[in-house]
Amino acid sequence: MKKPAMVLLLLALNSGANAEVFCVADGDALQDALLAAEANGEDDEIRLAGGATFISPGFTFDFRPEEDHDHILSGGWESGQSDKCSTQVIDPESSVLDGEGQRPVMFMNSVNSGRITVQNLTIQNGFSTGASGGIRVANAGPVSVEGIIVRGNQSGEFDAALDVFSMDEVLVAGNLVAENKCPNSVCGLGVLANLAEYPETPKIFIVHNTIVGNLADNPDFASGLIVGGNNRALVANNVIVDNAGADVSISLAAIVRNNGWGTVARLTTPDVSGTVLLGDPGFVDAAAEDYRLHPGSQLVDAGADIDPNYLPVLSLDGLSRINGPAPDIGAYESQRFVFSDGFENGNASQ
Repeated sequence: MKKPAMVLLLLALNSGANAEVFCVADGDALQDALLAAEANGEDDEIRLAGGATFISPGFTFDFRPEEDHDHILSGGWESGQSDKCSTQVIDPESSVLDGEGQRPVMFMNSVNSGRITVQNLTIQNGFSTGASGGIRVANAGPVSVEGIIVRGNQSGEFDAALDVFSMDEVLVAGNLVAENKCPNSVCGLGVLANLAEYPETPKIFIVHNTIVGNLADNPDFASGLIVGGNNRALVANNVIVDNAGADVSISLAAIVRNNGWGTVARLTTPDVSGTVLLGDPGFVDAAAEDYRLHPGSQLVDAGADIDPNYLPVLSLDGLSRINGPAPDIGAYESQRFVFSDGFENGNASQ
């Protein structure tokens, strides 16, 4: 995948007096931090060093918090002698959790009410003979998954890549889920959120994701996006294409706005507008796994205006999320600059 042309350095916010921050640079330290954060009586933030690959020899990274506290796992942190995880580089490829094709990468399971957040990292090469080869986040409380890459994971049954389960609000925003494989369904992104009482407004927000090239051996199943549960969802500004079988299955009430996708296995909601059925989405170079949009793509400036609380501030490559009259569809924002002669850069024909 093409590396981003530039990144943005962000100074870390204060975590608060009742939060513990872990700065980790290898797989053993990561698992130690996950274990320590399970029951330390406070909110936790686990910061992964940038430029590092996290491998868990012989086991899957496992997190099972026992208390009602918030937990953040994020990557791209500078960890040198003079900067111990106080500065973050927005580049999800900077911190990579790798299953080496031998084991699932990560399980995060909680029956508590605190929020679990995963940001700015890559989950890759996970393998499971059963379900969930990549990352599974299951929480009684809210879940946020923002700005991560999940690629090249495989399962022997279903749920190959990114699976989210919650009994509260779910936000899945600005992620790339690509080239994962499973025999049945949910090879890409699966979201199941059951609320005790059916909500009047959406509590699931699936926005600005790129879900592409996920492969289900069974053509009767959707292998891109599957959404279900006793809930309502906003599904907006996603590009979901080139997944084996169907691209999309949505089996709950949803507001569906301005997505670009191919085939649909199930769509129970009548509230659909602005969504485009795609042939060629106009990626820069899909064969090289560069899923940014070419400036001539019909998905450029085609996104819906959504609540800023759920709109990613930055695109997946760390650049401004809106660079035109409207956001682009998908995880990336086409960066176009107009020169004094009136011509724009980024045109592959020039």
